[in-house]
Amino acid sequence: MLTILLTLISLKVIAPVPDSQQQLQQTIEILEQRDKMIVEQRAYSEPFSRELFYEALCCYVKNPDIVYRQALLETGWFTHPRFTVYHNTLGMKKARYRKHVQSGVWKKHATYDHWLDSVKDYALWQEYWDSLGYNMNNYYDFLEHVGYATADHYVKTLKKLKT
Repeated sequence: MLTILLTLISLKVIAPVPDSQQQLQQTIEILEQRDKMIVEQRAYSEPFSRELFYEALCCYVKNPDIVYRQALLETGWFTHPRFTVYHNTLGMKKARYRKHVQSGVWKKHATYDHWLDSVKDYALWQEYWDSLGYNMNNYYDFLEHVGYATADHYVKTLKKLKT
């Protein structure tokens, strides 16, 4: 049994049980990076799918369930040219004061070389607000507070949206 367990660990099928909280955190970070690499490989080699998009959100952003709803709303269920032509999955505007991975601008909205880049850019947007001390625990309140959308009742619409 021990031989099988050691073999599985050496093949990285399973991870060893960490001895400390620090080792646990390191193991979690390694697994998260591995998941990002897997999703990134799939995103660049497979056609877009909602399932793969959601997996990417889970790897890169905070509150992926709400962000997924934002994507549906911002792209008209992935049919708007902002997405189909310019790969902007979240209606991101041109960044001015933060790090970004945008490749250009179309009608004041950011454009990207690939839809995954827009997910990464949204993560950078979240990191920017986090660095300023904003709390994202209640994400709907956060979106309203930072003025994410200019449309009336944006958050109410998000909450009602059926995925």
